[in-house]
Amino acid sequence: MPNLGLELKTTLQMIQKSLLKDITAITFAFDEISQNETDSELKSLTEVITDGEELLSYGSHTLDAFRQHSFKGEIKEEYSSPCNGTYAVEGSFFGHNV
Repeated sequence: MPNLGLELKTTLQMIQKSLLKDITAITFAFDEISQNETDSELKSLTEVITDGEELLSYGSHTLDAFRQHSFKGEIKEEYSSPCNGTYAVEGSFFGHNV
C-alpha cells in the first residue's frame, strides 16, 4: 500500500503511539502487582497481564512493520541506494575507518 495519504499516515502514527502508551501503563501495573505475588489470585493476574502485554507488543510491531513497508515506496530515487542494505557507507557518509 505505497503512497498512503497524509491523513492515514497520521492516524497510523497516533494508533501506534497509543499502543505504546498502553504497553507502558500495563508494564507499570505489572511491576506493582508482581512485587506482591504471594497471593494465588495475583499470580493468575500477572499471567493475564503478561499475555496482554505480549499481544499489544505484537500489534505494535505489526503496525510498525506495515508503516515501514508502506513508506518505502515514497523514498526518492536519488536517496534509494543509501537506504538499502547494500550501499557502502565507507567514504560516503563516514571516513574509511568505519
